[in-house]
Amino acid sequence: MSMLYITFMGEPRFLLDGADVSDQISSKAAAIIALVLMRETRQMRRSDIISYLWSESSDDAAKYNLRFNLWQIKKALVQADGESLLLVSKDDIKVNPNFSFLCDISEIEQAALEDINSIAELKHLLSLFRGDFFENCSLHNCDGFLEHIILRRYYLENRKLVVYRRLIHLTYENKLYDDCLQLLSACEEIDPYNEDIAQIRLEILLQRNARREAAQYYQMFYSRLLRDVGVEPSVKLQELSKQFHLQKTRDVEENVLHLEVCTIPSLPGGWMSQVLRALYGCGQVNWADYLTAQLELKKEKFTEDEYKLLQQDIETIRRLDEEMERLMPKDDVTAGSDVALESGVVTAGGGIVMGGEGMMMTDGGMDDKDMRVEDDSSEKFPAFEGKDLDGNTVKSSDLFSGNAVTVVNFWFTTCGPCVGELGDLDALNKDLSGKGGALIGINAFTLDGNEAAISDAKDVLTQSGATYQNVYFDSGSEAGKFVESIYAYPTTYVVNRSGRIVGDPIVGAITSKAQADALQAQIDKALAADMG
Repeated sequence: MSMLYITFMGEPRFLLDGADVSDQISSKAAAIIALVLMRETRQMRRSDIISYLWSESSDDAAKYNLRFNLWQIKKALVQADGESLLLVSKDDIKVNPNFSFLCDISEIEQAALEDINSIAELKHLLSLFRGDFFENCSLHNCDGFLEHIILRRYYLENRKLVVYRRLIHLTYENKLYDDCLQLLSACEEIDPYNEDIAQIRLEILLQRNARREAAQYYQMFYSRLLRDVGVEPSVKLQELSKQFHLQKTRDVEENVLHLEVCTIPSLPGGWMSQVLRALYGCGQVNWADYLTAQLELKKEKFTEDEYKLLQQDIETIRRLDEEMERLMPKDDVTAGSDVALESGVVTAGGGIVMGGEGMMMTDGGMDDKDMRVEDDSSEKFPAFEGKDLDGNTVKSSDLFSGNAVTVVNFWFTTCGPCVGELGDLDALNKDLSGKGGALIGINAFTLDGNEAAISDAKDVLTQSGATYQNVYFDSGSEAGKFVESIYAYPTTYVVNRSGRIVGDPIVGAITSKAQADALQAQIDKALAADMG
């Protein structure tokens, strides 16, 4: 038995018993078939077809053209038993019920999508969307049909989204996360503002413990929604975002609150307290008071049970600190700390990092480099090989060696203070260019060449009038890991010609005079050293 396959998604095609007969069907003939097939009754008056396709022709010319195209269809699309696809009468044209055929549009439109629970069936339906309805067809003086094409494309696009969403939910429910992420990416190209889609992506990333990627995606979605639509994400999505922000907070605070230490017999009792005092100003820091203040600032981010647990942990720390204070001789603070520093003390729970407003524990051990008392200029900036936002290759070795001083600014697109200082940074870059220096930006969202993030970053830079070079590299590289260690934005480093960091990082925007002066002092130091 003969079989005809008709596809209208993409360029119209007609395959009869495996043979492609599309070249025997004109665009107008294909339009006639589409008009009849897409009617619920699969029947249409001849006069209506003429109004769609030959409205500007004379009555005689229109009738002649219709007859010619119907003859073309009858000649090309005929079964072995002589049955033609269309039955033609004086007034009407209809589909022959005795003709065996399949049509992609019919299959798409007749599918009960919400009732389909088969991933394979939904993938088959998705495969039918090979392109736009009636793609690249030349139809002149057919305003009625062209309008019909536009409306049909809109309808089919919505059907495609329904298929995608159904597939996404089924793959997610069946924990086929790799398939689900691919479908999400494809769906987002069609519907970039859908919060349900965004939520599923965030949930998958959270389940995979990809918190940094989740945070980056949320910030990009937030920025896109606010910029293009003028609204913020729903309360539901904002609450979900707190999970990965909270998780990061927990990770940091767990290292503070549940610190495990390895004791060294050669050190006197209370050595940990000695180290802390040496690093934080000889006894001026009270851990329990500091953590209490931080907990109150972030109170809304915790559940009631979490808040109570953290309070208990802080009180435990307070008791431990009091006990170490009692055990440690007051006069031995400085001496004890000297012993600790010279011995290269390590903690099992993590190393100590100081910030502009407080302190926290990192999740890595404290090695000799962390504990040494040296000028920060001795630390090398992590080497990288990446690209700028225009796709040009950038190597840190060439960049640093080619400049007397290089200012490196870390920022991200939705950070208000970061964006607020872009103009000042651009002015600084122009000033440095006359002194043999340069300024580069590193946007945390653009790591790994994220195209959406790069596009957003370029838009923000353009709007701010900033023309200096911005670069990105792999997040898994040493430089990428360095970016991950930065928790305060913006942060700015000064790097000399040999690739070594000069002074302490400038944490916060340089829009304030104090920050700008501190940065300039480091730049001047690097320039002076470069001159000999």
